[in-house]
Amino acid sequence: MAAFMIGCAVSWLSLVYFFIDDYLLIPALERFKSVIPALLSAAAVLMIAVILWACRLTNRYLGCHERIIREIDEVLAGRRKNVLQVRKTDSVFAELLKRINALIQRIS
Repeated sequence: MAAFMIGCAVSWLSLVYFFIDDYLLIPALERFKSVIPALLSAAAVLMIAVILWACRLTNRYLGCHERIIREIDEVLAGRRKNVLQVRKTDSVFAELLKRINALIQRIS
């Protein structure tokens, strides 16, 4: 949602910058025209930051998920008998891992 809003702001600023000279004959907008490149640069930096934050956030969840699935498959295949370890980055899945470990201990 944030990336969409930033994209809308960038589009609007670009259109205003383009149309100030030709169609909008309001002198007060000339001062605004000098600020638009800085606003566009700030919006681009903010959009990159939002994208990097989203990648980090999804990696935090999906990385843990993939590791847990792989280790459960190893337990089901009989290659692993011990419980699954909770890493510091797995804090979101800590409660789920407790229950999975209880099931693994019952099976073993």
